[in-house]
Amino acid sequence: MNKTVIRTIEILQYISENKDNANISEICRKLMIPKSSAFDIIYTLIDLDILNVRETDHVNQKYFELSTKLFQISNKFLSQNDLFLLAYPILESLSKQSGETTYLTIRDGKNIVYLLKFTAESSLIPNIQVGDTNNLYSTCEGKAFLSCMRELQINELLAAEPFEQNTKSTITSYNDLFKELSNSRKQGYTTDICESNDDALCVAAPVIDVTNNVVCSISIVSFYNRHDLTVLNKWGNLVNDSAFLLSKKLGYSFNDLYDFYNKMLESKD
Repeated sequence: MNKTVIRTIEILQYISENKDNANISEICRKLMIPKSSAFDIIYTLIDLDILNVRETDHVNQKYFELSTKLFQISNKFLSQNDLFLLAYPILESLSKQSGETTYLTIRDGKNIVYLLKFTAESSLIPNIQVGDTNNLYSTCEGKAFLSCMRELQINELLAAEPFEQNTKSTITSYNDLFKELSNSRKQGYTTDICESNDDALCVAAPVIDVTNNVVCSISIVSFYNRHDLTVLNKWGNLVNDSAFLLSKKLGYSFNDLYDFYNKMLESKD
């Protein structure tokens, strides 16, 4: 593999995740890249308008940030992808029906990545941005993916990393996780009730394509102190219907999401 390309991706990722420490010294130290190589890559990216020099109070130290051009490039990719084109009006409709912010999330290994967001007309907006990541076991979006896996698959996926207790409500054992996933399959949606953070009240459902693979999850995200828990069933039904609608548009052939759970997860194959 080309070392310069790898270093370029690593530098972009570091800058995206470490805005306050994105200077050449820290980049070289954290990524173990020679200063001359980092300098050449960074200033080439600046010449290409991929990076900007960020204004700070540090006179003798330059900090870097991603430019809007990179965002424009990613938007062009999203606009050309059928999944996102099909999902956006569904997210918009779901947001209007629930009065809350909605997300489309994909799985990246042991984490989830938020890729689309439709913001409700509300003064309180969840502090989750497109591109943010989180774990599988404490988020409703992550559990939507896990709900479509067998226990052995989940064990193999998560075994290397112990569950981190984000709040007092975070699931910290496989037994509790499997029990919740079993209930989620029966109700048709997953929940996050103050698990990923103390303010979370969220529901999600998986989106399944023509090959019966889970390609993403759709979620409604709000705040625990704004609602009674009885709202979860209403949101759950809405998010289940929305996920099923998108699944059908992607060629999913079962009658509903429950059908998938029954026929795929309970089979002996």
